[in-house]
Amino acid sequence: MEEELLYTLALTFVPGLGPKRQHDVLKRFGSAQAFFKTAERQGQLTIGTADSLRLAQRRAEAELSLAARNGWHICIIGTPDYPPLLGDCPDAPLLLFVRSLQPPAAPCHAFKRPALAIVGTRKASHYGRSQTDRLLSELRDDPICTVSGLALGIDTQAHRSSLQYCLPTVAVVGHGLEQIYPTANESLAEEIVTSGGAIVTEMPSGTPITGGLFPRRNRIIAGLSQAVVVAEASLKGGALITARIAHSYNRCLFAFPGKNDMHFSKGCNFLIKSQMAQLLETADDLRAEVAWTRGEPPKSTETTSAPLPDEHHPLRRDPPYPDGEDGGMPLNRLLQIIRRESPAGLEQMAEETGRPLPDLLSDLLALELAGRIRTLPGERYEPT
Repeated sequence: MEEELLYTLALTFVPGLGPKRQHDVLKRFGSAQAFFKTAERQGQLTIGTADSLRLAQRRAEAELSLAARNGWHICIIGTPDYPPLLGDCPDAPLLLFVRSLQPPAAPCHAFKRPALAIVGTRKASHYGRSQTDRLLSELRDDPICTVSGLALGIDTQAHRSSLQYCLPTVAVVGHGLEQIYPTANESLAEEIVTSGGAIVTEMPSGTPITGGLFPRRNRIIAGLSQAVVVAEASLKGGALITARIAHSYNRCLFAFPGKNDMHFSKGCNFLIKSQMAQLLETADDLRAEVAWTRGEPPKSTETTSAPLPDEHHPLRRDPPYPDGEDGGMPLNRLLQIIRRESPAGLEQMAEETGRPLPDLLSDLLALELAGRIRTLPGERYEPT
């Protein structure tokens, strides 16, 4: 197991390999160790170079040493200590770094409970914070843990209220465990760990904090959870990306309704209006839909999303994708695929574009908010 951990960690350090291609390597070779051993024997590489693979192994050795010194646990996909719901996701990370009170060789206690994710804007209003606190107060006796992203605003409120009501809480971050972002939440992170929760990431130490990593973090938040609650959100931002990912994972999705004239209620109202999310008023609404088990997530009702009214369209041109491991591709290329297939399936678009699922879902959400496409049952899309 120790050797396989080393080679799996090394695989994540191979340049140009995102989550999807990492899974492809495991499927082709059977294990990360088999991939590296085959590369050593044959000397002919289609992935990376001999130098890059040796460097990946050295970086993995250093990371394992750092984890051992700090008492971090590293769990590999497919093993008993890896969260099962997350492991079923097509783009699940190969491994997770976990900081908790448990010994490094033991699984995190919080993972033994069914998880409820709560996400929302960093600029939370009193209404958003109070609704989050009230919900968790009503759930204080339920056998769950909560999951959020340790950001300011709704995330912070979700973690703090969970601690107040003695619910274990898991913070998923988009950087290595050697740091905490934002720094204002360093003491909150400590309290999460000492209260039986955990800090979780797929990122190794030394990972720079960049905005492009947060969609990857958001897919972990959605994947860990049986249900996701959007407490307060605008039409743009990470909360709606998390909602779209949760919907694609077939998770139950809920949103608090907000006032029509409040900027940070428009995202929640859109999710409810499009029937992507169920309106959430009390904890009983959750309990009526979600069985608190560690098994398969409940089947969600397939619905058709309505386009957003013209006055709210935030996108009027086709910006390029940001630079990344999959290169750049303008949004009109994605539109071309949807218009050609009409309707186009999510898997087909992911295969044609090579985009990681969180990024692809973010692009589709932008197009939907712009009124360019609409969602059909079964995660299919057609032009408007």
